[in-house]
Amino acid sequence: MQGIINTGSVAVPKTAVPADNTPAVITLAAAVDERNVLDKVFGGYDDNPGAEKALTIVLTVAGAAVTLTYPVSSDDITLDSRFDLSFDPPLQGDANTAITITLPAGGAAIAGKLNAITR
Repeated sequence: MQGIINTGSVAVPKTAVPADNTPAVITLAAAVDERNVLDKVFGGYDDNPGAEKALTIVLTVAGAAVTLTYPVSSDDITLDSRFDLSFDPPLQGDANTAITITLPAGGAAIAGKLNAITR
């Protein structure tokens, strides 16, 4: 098990608000001798896509690529398509690796909004 480090640094908000029907992507770039830390991810679509969609978080942990998947909408159009995920302890990738967070395209005339609190 890896220890949690770099959690005392300053929180940095990130956001992605692309055009309609375009994936929203936030990439925490790899940096030499640094680990990316992810405290929170939140956002949603400006309308329910009417189809199942899943947020993905891709990171490297202990040398292995890991993809976390979280459903953010369904084919039930009465459900809210907003999400708010807090990580305690925070998610942390290996040193020198990126973390990529992706909210898939919502469909025609539907925009996604993605936000993250990182360190």
